[in-house]
Amino acid sequence: MRAILQSNGESRGNPGSAGIGFTLVSGEEKLACGGWPIGLEEDGVAEYKALIWGLQNAAACGVDQLDARVDSPLLVKQVKGSVSVTDRFEKPLFGYAMQLIDVFDSFEIHHVFRDANVEACGLLEEAIDRDEGTGSYAVPFTEEETEGLDMLQQFEINKNDIDRSRSARDAADDPNDVRS
Repeated sequence: MRAILQSNGESRGNPGSAGIGFTLVSGEEKLACGGWPIGLEEDGVAEYKALIWGLQNAAACGVDQLDARVDSPLLVKQVKGSVSVTDRFEKPLFGYAMQLIDVFDSFEIHHVFRDANVEACGLLEEAIDRDEGTGSYAVPFTEEETEGLDMLQQFEINKNDIDRSRSARDAADDPNDVRS
């Protein structure tokens, strides 16, 4: 099943009170959506946590071809391999996101402007304001998968695997497909 994932994470203050949101749609059918407050966080970390939660829900809904749309150009460049992840809090999240991406037969990621990501933004804003999760999701958000630097040990970022993924992508017909 092919689907479109729109995700967004933001922090009010950077760092500040933060939330994440996503929508997952296949054709005209909304498969899942959600917003969740994540406490005091930076924007980049919130963006990764939103992507991860969306990827988890896409896998749980049986999606095998995923087109992700996020409003963070930096995250898009990092996932595509054109920019390195340097933030020590984002590195383990990047590693976990890349492992989740491997679940899909095909995966593309694109930058969209915030006004094209309105529903995900609205869900995260609602979650921050109400200080509770909202939406209809297959997998609830949990900090266990995204908690701290200990994840570096649990989900090691293997540079050789990432380099092989980049080489395969570069050789593929579709330059947008991270998995090719």
